[in-house]
Amino acid sequence: MARWGKCEVKELERLNERLEQLSSVDFDTFCREVANEIAARLLAKVKKRTPVGVVPKFDEPKTVKVQGASGKSKTFLTRSGAIRDKYWSGYKGGTLRDAWTILPVEKHGDQYLVTVALANAVQISADDTQTGIFACSTRVRLESDSRKSGNHF
Repeated sequence: MARWGKCEVKELERLNERLEQLSSVDFDTFCREVANEIAARLLAKVKKRTPVGVVPKFDEPKTVKVQGASGKSKTFLTRSGAIRDKYWSGYKGGTLRDAWTILPVEKHGDQYLVTVALANAVQISADDTQTGIFACSTRVRLESDSRKSGNHF
């Protein structure tokens, strides 16, 4: 009789247990969790690459002191100072960057669709001649092929 070697039955039993655990996992929940993880990574990259608006730098001073004939001095806003006060006084950048959001995962047949989109934010430049960023949504499609994975759902 030929000797093939030794075989550890305990290792095969552990492998069998691990395969049973793998087959009992809810594949739909797993795919949704993976899709959300990928969308979260995409959201981080999109937010990082979204420009943040900054207040423009004006060359002129904000105010000018003028001395009258009586010797009293008064302070007046310059043209750029008035523009700065009128349009940029309470400006806080990052509104567009904060507007990105992840929509819920959609399942269409064997495909899971995740959408990273802007939530009602419009950015317009200071001179109103150029518009800011137009980005509606970015979609990630995860496709599971049941023939390759062995899971039929």
